[in-house]
Amino acid sequence: MTVKRKSSEAFKAKVRWRDLDVVKSDSCVPSVLTTANSQYGDVTVGFANYPNPDGTLAAADFVAQPLIL
Repeated sequence: MTVKRKSSEAFKAKVRWRDLDVVKSDSCVPSVLTTANSQYGDVTVGFANYPNPDGTLAAADFVAQPLIL
């Protein structure tokens, strides 16, 4: 979510949302729980939980940025 400020330093009422598809890079398994901690420009960082074959979860950090095609 991006929230901009007005020149008066108050927040604007309108926000811009961007969906993130967070997947484990070595297996392309999608995260079952993701929290984004920070964003700078188009790069988002945070933590994600990925399912293991035995039913447990593996926690890992992630960096998400738009694909440039």
